[in-house]
Amino acid sequence: MKINNNVVSCAELIAGTKKPVTASVLGTLIPGKGYDRPRPFHLDTQYLSHDESAYFGDVMGQSGCAPKDIHLFRFENATVVGQGTVILSTGSLVLDSAIEFINHGIKPDGVLGTFENMELPNRGDKAGNGTTLLVKRPWYRNFGHYLVDLMPILPAMSAAGVQIDTIIYGDVSGPLKEIMLRCAHEYFPNAEIIFANDQMPLNVKQLLYVQPVHVPPLFKHPTAIDFTKEASIRLFGTVDEPFKGNRLYISRQKIGTRHIVNSPEFEQFLESRGFVTFFPELYSFGQQIKAFQNAEVIIGGKGAALTNIIFCNPRAHALVLSSSRFIDPFFWDLASISGIRYSEIFCKDMGDTDPSTADFEVDLGKISHFLSLVG
Repeated sequence: MKINNNVVSCAELIAGTKKPVTASVLGTLIPGKGYDRPRPFHLDTQYLSHDESAYFGDVMGQSGCAPKDIHLFRFENATVVGQGTVILSTGSLVLDSAIEFINHGIKPDGVLGTFENMELPNRGDKAGNGTTLLVKRPWYRNFGHYLVDLMPILPAMSAAGVQIDTIIYGDVSGPLKEIMLRCAHEYFPNAEIIFANDQMPLNVKQLLYVQPVHVPPLFKHPTAIDFTKEASIRLFGTVDEPFKGNRLYISRQKIGTRHIVNSPEFEQFLESRGFVTFFPELYSFGQQIKAFQNAEVIIGGKGAALTNIIFCNPRAHALVLSSSRFIDPFFWDLASISGIRYSEIFCKDMGDTDPSTADFEVDLGKISHFLSLVG
């Protein structure tokens, strides 16, 4: 099936400017709610290039987010492929389901051809009994994206009283899969659960699709974050032995990317100032929640584990350390919604690798200055 330029957006469906016969707008699932983004408490941009500084300035200029309703859609005989890309029976690709790819001129996973001439190889096997809910989006394997993009969907649908017979998740394993299963069993205990492989198209008779609650770089629905926070604390937040320490250094040194090259000196420096090193991957989700709830100051390299700042108390302060080529406002935006203070230091980049994976060096003098401001 040829796709080519046959793309339809949620906005067009809502406005009625495009009306595929197999697509229906069922109404508002989460009413709009705006929020402000305060300027960061402390910023150090010394290592940013001229172009990077210009882009960062544009990002920082977006000081508010207008309210945006999140709508629920029903698509008949739709195909789900790749990382949650939805293709209607008419051949229209639902833009919002693959916008992270499309906006960068990248062909979504699971679709053949080139970006200019996309093609769906086949409609896929029949999947899902009754009403099927899609809970799969680009980057679904990332813990942070799951918390922000996907976890709110099930409690929101449950609160709206929507009947669900089947849930389509992305194909994950380990602790994240256990979290997904726990949420599904809590909100829709009788639903069939499918962990869909990215390369296997699924043909779904009645597909429910939730308009994205997070659209990079700067939109996250505050009520969706509340759904995630409340569900996480209720389902996972009771632990017998919470991690102790009100000053946390969130280390990525056991993860494959974005290492701090002078980590031994940096950790020793932080420990001398009352910080405890915390490796999130060694702890359960519940223990991570408790650690962030109890923290007053959090320092860490930019990464998924810092999404846990949504559980921080309003007095908390997060300092995010970034490579000088990795400008991503995800955590500034998240901290703004969560009501905590946010700071960021861009550090000396150590290589020619992908900016999102590059290692970097931390200037201890800059950290000392930050801590003098925090007190």
